[in-house]
Amino acid sequence: MTMKAGPFNAMIAAAFSVEEKTVTVFARALKEARLLTTGARGVNAPDMTPLDAARMTIALLACDGPAQAVERVKLFGQLRYSPHSTTSQAWREIVGQDEFASRFGGDTLEEVLAFIYSAYLDRGLDDASRWFDENVVSLTVQPGDVRAELVAWVHDANGKIVRERVMPFQGNRHAEGFVTIPRGLLVERSAAPATLSLVSVELWADARAED
Repeated sequence: MTMKAGPFNAMIAAAFSVEEKTVTVFARALKEARLLTTGARGVNAPDMTPLDAARMTIALLACDGPAQAVERVKLFGQLRYSPHSTTSQAWREIVGQDEFASRFGGDTLEEVLAFIYSAYLDRGLDDASRWFDENVVSLTVQPGDVRAELVAWVHDANGKIVRERVMPFQGNRHAEGFVTIPRGLLVERSAAPATLSLVSVELWADARAED
């Protein structure tokens, strides 16, 4: 069991520091496209899931407005982990497929986010807390392309960031049907490690309260 739509929208709004009415508009568009859990209202309303949280995350980060929500959630949600991406920046290291698979479940961006958001529900408080301590990552959606990245930072002895370990999700430009975003995103948007863990623990806490 997880939370109903109203508390879910409020939780997402608080976690991402946006107005609840903004989340509600995005959620309405995604529900109409059957990209979020839908059903009866009130006490019989269905529970929202980690996948719902994953798609709301994508909507808030990958859209410049609610009108883009359905298209962008479909586009970014199905991006696959791309360990063969390259980088010309020496301080950015692409995490390999085997290491990625040992740390995260799922192949697409929405599946991996749902895995992260399921951590407390699946592992319990202690194990999930340890997992988040060992997997401190942010999610960034970059302007100008259909690409998202999970990013972990490497620090030196003084706590200064000296390197980024990057886990990219992007489309194959050479594949048939590859889609680009006209003019790209307007700004880069990120979800901090604390935001990702907060959504996960809030889903768990609500489920515990219902038991």
